Amino acid sequence: VHLSGGAKLTVIKSEVHAKNHGIYMSEGSEVTVTDSKIYSVRHGLYVGKRARLVLKGSHVESETSEPIYASDGAEVLVTGGTLKGKTLVRVSRDTKVVITGSKMQGQGQGFYVSNGGDLTVKNVKISGLKDGMYTSSKATVRLTNVDLNVTGRALYLGSDSNTHLKDCKLKGNDGAYLGSRAKLKLENVELRANQSGIYAGSNSELEFVKGKLISAGRAYYAGSNAKLTFRGVDIQGTVYKSRSSTVSTGSGASSSMDDLAAKMSSAMEKRLAGYRKVACEGVLGCYKKHKAWGKVALLVNAVMDDDGKVTSHKIESRFKLRKTVRKCVAKLAKTRTIPGFDGPRGTLQCRI
Repeated sequence: VHLSGGAKLTVIKSEVHAKNHGIYMSEGSEVTVTDSKIYSVRHGLYVGKRARLVLKGSHVESETSEPIYASDGAEVLVTGGTLKGKTLVRVSRDTKVVITGSKMQGQGQGFYVSNGGDLTVKNVKISGLKDGMYTSSKATVRLTNVDLNVTGRALYLGSDSNTHLKDCKLKGNDGAYLGSRAKLKLENVELRANQSGIYAGSNSELEFVKGKLISAGRAYYAGSNAKLTFRGVDIQGTVYKSRSSTVSTGSGASSSMDDLAAKMSSAMEKRLAGYRKVACEGVLGCYKKHKAWGKVALLVNAVMDDDGKVTSHKIESRFKLRKTVRKCVAKLAKTRTIPGFDGPRGTLQCRI
């Protein structure tokens, strides 16, 4: 079904099967779907250009994309029912979406909100996700009584986004990533992570009131000029705080800043010692293997990601370096990994 130009449609106890979009609405059109089933290869419901959708007690399923895609000033109200697809809901360009009391089943990402999109989700059960939510470009998100149990990262909050979670549970390999100037407020939230709990990037703001922050690795990382406030939060895991960041814990916090600082200092020192050991492993062996005798003044910089794997590298030598030696060192740099890495992105440096 394709609607535009202010057209109106009511669908009750019906089934829609489509190879492309189930229902495509735009230009101020209005659609109400009640107790129905919509199956599509692409978007189940495409809501664009000031269109309005009301979805009640219905099942919407997409084979390769989103059950609901909303953009360009649209409004969407979902009550009950089920949503099933790769990315569950995509919201962008000054669009408002409210979802209450629904069940969701995904394969990839839960919510994708960008370019001024506004999403509210309440009392929703979600399963099967790799990543929970991605936001960017002044997006606004509110989650209440939502459980996100994912295999990857629960929250990726891009630049200038604003997110508020209340009475939620988050669990994943990584918890929350805050990009530059992103804002996150957590109230009565339990966050559990295998590696990184919260990564707060430059100039980001976190307010965490009552709850738990539990990580098998790093509980939180506070980047340059980041501002983190904890009140009544049980914090478990190592921490990292940059010099220009501000971290405060109010009354009721189970970990004092002195305790956190001590954990941070001890843990980081152990990690740094391990990193230094890994940095130059095998490099001199390249010289020996290719019988490159003489003076050595070598600098190898390997840029590592959050998983301790190399994304790029650079080799500098004050003296002439044989091609065979450079190739050998480059191969080492490309394949370099740090087992059990839980530090921030950065450069692993070998200097000989």
